Amino acid sequence: MSPAEERALAWLSRDAHLHTDMTEALRRGLGFVAAADERGVLLSVDEGYCGMLSCADADTALCLLKGQDFPLLAIHQAGQERALCEALGMEPWMRCRQAVYPGERPPAFESADIRLLTEEHLDFLLANYRKEDSEYLAWLLERRALFGLVREGRLAGFIGKHAEGSMGLLEVLPEYRRQGIASTLESFLIERELQAGNRPYCQVFVDNTASLALQRKLGLQLAEGSVIWLRKAGN
Repeated sequence: MSPAEERALAWLSRDAHLHTDMTEALRRGLGFVAAADERGVLLSVDEGYCGMLSCADADTALCLLKGQDFPLLAIHQAGQERALCEALGMEPWMRCRQAVYPGERPPAFESADIRLLTEEHLDFLLANYRKEDSEYLAWLLERRALFGLVREGRLAGFIGKHAEGSMGLLEVLPEYRRQGIASTLESFLIERELQAGNRPYCQVFVDNTASLALQRKLGLQLAEGSVIWLRKAGN
């Protein structure tokens, strides 16, 4: 482990749940320490497309970010977004609660027909998810990161893993809701993550009460505080 990684992990360990996305990105080799000192850490993830930042104050944040240019930036301390947006030409995009599965065994779930999705499913995904994410969804399909649950010969819902390692993209078609499909899909992905040696986690919009309830039901623990995603203004 490099000195930079040691400094980074020492800082991130102060709030392990809040920083699970950052520690998992390092542990899985999805990113590297771009800057770190005794007051904060900056990671470069997804080949430099995404930055992950945790630091004591906005001045430290701007120091760590000097010379960096991320289209997306995940910050872990509320109150810094205004200064960062003004300095970096970014805007707030998403405010999320981080949910972490602490167990070593997955939640119990009934067997189901869950299949790896491929490029042939792109049109289905676009019809049931955000159309503006077409390139991203195609990229995830190429990397075998999306799974669908089949009922009565039809795809009833899907789930996947984001580029930075979090579980997400969970969607159940309206006619199949309230049948436990969301719980089954997430439990299935938790099992896969544990088998791969990963710590399962996801990020949920702070006002998505249904998803927050699902995380609690499945045994995930919600971190205090929020992960706030910033993006380049105009994107």
